[in-house]
Parts: sequence; C-alpha cells; structure tokens
Amino acid sequence: MGSLTSLLPSLAPRLGLTPAALYERQRLLVRLKLLQKPIGRGRGSGADASAETVAWVLLAVLVADNLSDIGGRLKIFANGKIGAARGPFKKGCTLIDALRAILDRPEIASKISVFIVNRQINTALIGWMVGETPNIENEYVSFGESNEPKQFPDVLVRASITSDLLREIANKLHDGE
Repeated sequence: MGSLTSLLPSLAPRLGLTPAALYERQRLLVRLKLLQKPIGRGRGSGADASAETVAWVLLAVLVADNLSDIGGRLKIFANGKIGAARGPFKKGCTLIDALRAILDRPEIASKISVFIVNRQINTALIGWMVGETPNIENEYVSFGESNEPKQFPDVLVRASITSDLLREIANKLHDGE
C-alpha cells in the first residue's frame, strides 16, 4: 500500500468529507501522537496506509464532527473494552483493536454487518453475520466505558461505517493497492 496521505482523497467522499478535512484529522492524530510524525518532506515521509493508521483516521471521523472535540472523545472510544469474548473479539479487546483487526483481516471484514458509534453515551456496537447468508442471524458486541445501564437521551447521535466500506478498505490494504 502507499502512504496514508495518498489514500485519504479516495476515502473522503465515501466518508462525507473533503480531502482537506480528512487530512486535518490525520494532522491532529500526529499531534496527539497516535500517528507517526512525518520525517522530512515529500513522498515516503509520512505514515503508511495500514490497518493501524486507517483505523485511527476512521475512528477520528466517527467520534466527532468538530476537530476540537476529537482528541478527548477519541481516547474514550478507542479505549472502550468489551467485557466478554464474542465472535472474533477477545475479552478486553478495545474498540481501536477491533477496528484494526477488521481492517487487517478481510475474512473478519467480510462478516461485519454493522459498525456504529453512539456519541453521547460513549458506546460502540459491532455486529457480524453468523453463517454464510446475510441477515439470517447477527451477533453484536458493545464497547464502552462500563456495562452499567445508561440513561439514554431522547435524541441519540450515531455515526456508522457501512460494512461495504469496511470490506473495501480491508481488501485494499490487504492487496496493497
């Protein structure tokens, strides 16, 4: 695969953002020390497009619309854990680890049916297909700050990534396109 910066323009319209807005998220992730700082200038100086780097960019898109809100929210969501092993995810797996695994392994990405972040209540939901036929049965795992019941607001803001986009990115990263 190439650099993360070269991948962003093709992802931007699929994420409902401009290439410049996506690049600003990448720069923010570098400032937060979640992505490597470019060494030098020009081709080959920035972060590679990998499951790790793309996972951070996608999560930065999902957790907030405003750049100023991303830093704090990203840490909350990225570190959200599941309580028990379910499907392809082990007990204690964090949301960023799960997203990285989905993007790193096309066979996992092909089973994902839903990836949703619930912004106000700091939880995320990942669903995957059981069996070979879509929509027959899905299992879900929830990531969040705690397993205690939460008071849901009357309006719940969610952000999600389509399963098609997750599969497409995983295949692109795997095939080195």
